[in-house]
Amino acid sequence: VADGAIVFCAGAPIRLADGRGVGAIWVTDTEPKAFDQDLADYLTDLAALAADEWKRHNVREDLAKAAGEVAAARNMISAFVQAAPVALCMVDKAMRVIQASPRWRAERQSEDVAGQSLYEAYPDTQRWAPVYNRCLKGQTVQHDRVPVNLPDGRHLWARVEINPWREADGEIGGLLIMSVDVTRTADALEEAKRNEERL
Repeated sequence: VADGAIVFCAGAPIRLADGRGVGAIWVTDTEPKAFDQDLADYLTDLAALAADEWKRHNVREDLAKAAGEVAAARNMISAFVQAAPVALCMVDKAMRVIQASPRWRAERQSEDVAGQSLYEAYPDTQRWAPVYNRCLKGQTVQHDRVPVNLPDGRHLWARVEINPWREADGEIGGLLIMSVDVTRTADALEEAKRNEERL
């Protein structure tokens, strides 16, 4: 046997939980050795540790990918809220405002309230707390005509729709609250009703 030649080799396969082999742990030597159960067990343990690390690495990659997808989805929803031609507010499960559309803020004469509690930013919304709580459990609520008192003293009628939105894992992440000014329509219906009664 030539000097430095490998004459001993022992190894253990690196196997994932689904049975796939992704490599092996090897030990070599230039001296011949008899079978050693302790060494075999040590190599098997090392191979199991390597498989666990492989799994952790893949889990970290999957989580990073999922987090990126969630962030992209939230950015898209936020962009939609900002461009919405209706009064629209997006809140998280703690009722903190994530985004409010320009029309929502204009109607309520408020600046950007992102990060604030909806109840603190708009105290009159406290009366909606029971409805919001139902929606946070998965219910969708619609009201065709709701009286709204604006900060400038104006009164209007609004059609309100409250929907839960969901995270990537399917869990409810918060609410989308939409209101559309239907004052003209409501006034026209009332006028038509009065005219019909007069007739």
